[in-house]
Amino acid sequence: MSKSSTEFVLRLLGFLPEEDPLSVPTEASDGTWWKGPAAALVHDLIERKWHELLPTLQSGEVIRKTREELGMSVEDVATAAGVSKTLITQIELGRRRCTAATVRRIWLAMWQYDQKLKSYVSPEIIVRVNDTLEVITQYWSKDDIQGYPESTDGL
Repeated sequence: MSKSSTEFVLRLLGFLPEEDPLSVPTEASDGTWWKGPAAALVHDLIERKWHELLPTLQSGEVIRKTREELGMSVEDVATAAGVSKTLITQIELGRRRCTAATVRRIWLAMWQYDQKLKSYVSPEIIVRVNDTLEVITQYWSKDDIQGYPESTDGL
């Protein structure tokens, strides 16, 4: 009897605990091992998408346009990404190829900068909050919503 057959019989007889099918080590398509089939699938999907997007993300023109739309200087991106201003300039001008590691650092720096710009509360969000509170007051009695103002007009 093979080892897997023996384990199956012992598990069936209750001598071994049941295996969680989500925690069985699973090989992804690139040969890496993950905790379970779900993790391997997510890895495969993300890696495939990353490889499809990489040529676009490596484009110096795309990097420059995005940087300018965000209002960032070359120095801002270089400092945040931990690379030299010369490297950013050479990539943007197409004189230097951008590695996958550098792409990650540049786009992370620009994404973090963009997130800082979004740290304020916009009127659109306030309207959504008002709509949510109105929906809540329709389904709950005033006693259920202790501590909330009776009117949200002041927001």
